[in-house]
Amino acid sequence: MEKNNKVDLSEHPSYSVVEIAENLHCHYILIMRVQRTQVGEYFSCLKTLMRAYTERTASLHQHWERICGTFVVHSFKRTVDFHVFALKHILI
Repeated sequence: MEKNNKVDLSEHPSYSVVEIAENLHCHYILIMRVQRTQVGEYFSCLKTLMRAYTERTASLHQHWERICGTFVVHSFKRTVDFHVFALKHILI
């Protein structure tokens, strides 16, 4: 009945083969339910993260000029001024 300190339920006199098979089937169903629940929680977490990322990106896009607008305009203006200055000296 005991092999390597483990009880073999198939040889246990108080359990029939049908009861053991039914318990294994119930155990399998419980495992599948837990896995479905975990997958649902995983997708729910991913949806929440994606929603937060989308809101952050939308907010950054909406306020882009306030955040980076002046810097981009000034550096672009300096570059354009330099090219105009260089072209004037080449043409003169």
